[in-house]
Amino acid sequence: MQAFQGLMKEWREWIKHTEVMSPRNYQAYVILTMCRALYTVNYEEFVSKKEAALWAEKELPEWSSLIQRALIWREAWRDEQVDGNATLQETLRFVHFVLSQCEKDTGVS
Repeated sequence: MQAFQGLMKEWREWIKHTEVMSPRNYQAYVILTMCRALYTVNYEEFVSKKEAALWAEKELPEWSSLIQRALIWREAWRDEQVDGNATLQETLRFVHFVLSQCEKDTGVS
């Protein structure tokens, strides 16, 4: 958990570089990684991104459509005909939300 807490701090800094996160396939990676992070904080157990995403869909109904889309984007990672900027702000809001939840639950900020 200590290593995990360190990673959450790094994510806070890393997401400031939105140009890296613009492609949709990368947003899928980030969203699913955040689902896994939240699951790990809640259960102190590491599961697959897909399993964590399915759990998060149920636990976070306000974010379920974004999580569902991330699972689809992950499968369609070669599709270059999408505008990642159209979903970037929602993805960033989700990341900030999850980081805040993780910090609250672990006492790390």
